[in-house]
Amino acid sequence: IGNNNHLENDTLVLTPAEAAKQIGVSKTVMYNDLLKREDFPSYRLNSKFYISKKGLQEWIDKQVSKK
Repeated sequence: IGNNNHLENDTLVLTPAEAAKQIGVSKTVMYNDLLKREDFPSYRLNSKFYISKKGLQEWIDKQVSKK
């Protein structure tokens, strides 16, 4: 995720596979844990999940600040 330049040039959302790769977790962890969490910035449209790029960065920042 790093800098925010890609947020302006890209889509506003990631697929679960893309988000998993960005944050370094497996797709299994993404589907079996993160997408089920109330505080994770995802939503479901029909049968597909999407993750907000901005929300993902904010969520990561909150996780780091909890330490």
